[in-house]
Amino acid sequence: MRDNIIIVGDSIAYGIGDPIDGGWSTMLKKYSIARPYSPNDVMRVHVAAFPGATTADITPRLDDIIKAYYDRSLMNTVIIAIGVNDTRVTNGKTKVNIQDYRKNLVQIVNTINKNRCGMIFVGLTNVSGKDGILSFAHDKNYINKTINEYDSVLETLCLDNTIHYIKVRNEVTYEDLDDGLHPNNSGHKKIYEKVLNKIVKE
Repeated sequence: MRDNIIIVGDSIAYGIGDPIDGGWSTMLKKYSIARPYSPNDVMRVHVAAFPGATTADITPRLDDIIKAYYDRSLMNTVIIAIGVNDTRVTNGKTKVNIQDYRKNLVQIVNTINKNRCGMIFVGLTNVSGKDGILSFAHDKNYINKTINEYDSVLETLCLDNTIHYIKVRNEVTYEDLDDGLHPNNSGHKKIYEKVLNKIVKE
């Protein structure tokens, strides 16, 4: 293994909800640091995660992020973990409509391909709330039906383009959520294990 991993995402990728281990991306970074040193067995992990970010926020920044962390001596893989904030409904309006969400995903894929990196997409997690709706201040709602529709768009895009996709919405249960939205330590561990398994297999 000679891998350079670049994680790009939102507050879940950042690690919010897990004060114990700092979230799944930090777990992956700790795993890479703890590995015995060998010039022929290298794994580096970089995290560029922005709480509150949507695909619309990430798309124009992605090329610069990749270039900042790219390592010509290693195999570069970009892990994208974003999308739940796209589904957020405020005053009846979705933050990023599903058509624009798909367009943003296509642009993200094109940017990663342009930089000659491998890619993995982490699917969206559900929320816990009455009738599948989690409400925050200022009429901000997360709705599982909408989240699942967006996640299905992501899954289909990955399937159609032979892109690695990690489904987590059925893995991270309501008991694995800290505040109804962000995974707690057990939720982050589940995502970490699935991501690590995908990286090691590849």
